[in-house]
Amino acid sequence: MAIPCLDIQHVKTSCQHEETGLINRYLFQWQNRRQLGSVVIHLDLLDIRGKVLTTSRTKLSKIQVTSYLPATATEPPKPQYDGSVFIQIDDVLRDELPATFRYRTVSGAFKKSDLVSGLIDGPYDNSSVD
Repeated sequence: MAIPCLDIQHVKTSCQHEETGLINRYLFQWQNRRQLGSVVIHLDLLDIRGKVLTTSRTKLSKIQVTSYLPATATEPPKPQYDGSVFIQIDDVLRDELPATFRYRTVSGAFKKSDLVSGLIDGPYDNSSVD
């Protein structure tokens, strides 16, 4: 196995009204894409005990680097892409929110990466109370 061809971090979670009722919408951002071709992301939301609550599969299309943000004293130049860097997962409203996520990328014919975990630590926006 190998490292994933991109890094993912949680941006925010929001509770929203949809036609089907209240949902939690999880927003993630990918960065450091090391493979510009098509990529499939398998992402799981897990509770505090590590139990999988939701599983998702997202296909990212081939993408190109269009420019770079200038380097700073502590950061290298950051690539800008010709597509969205966000992944959205809608889930049913639960008593217990997921605490972590894990993901794996699949690129090419059968290039599966190792699983990588992260915290769901972005802000929670409850838009349902207006």
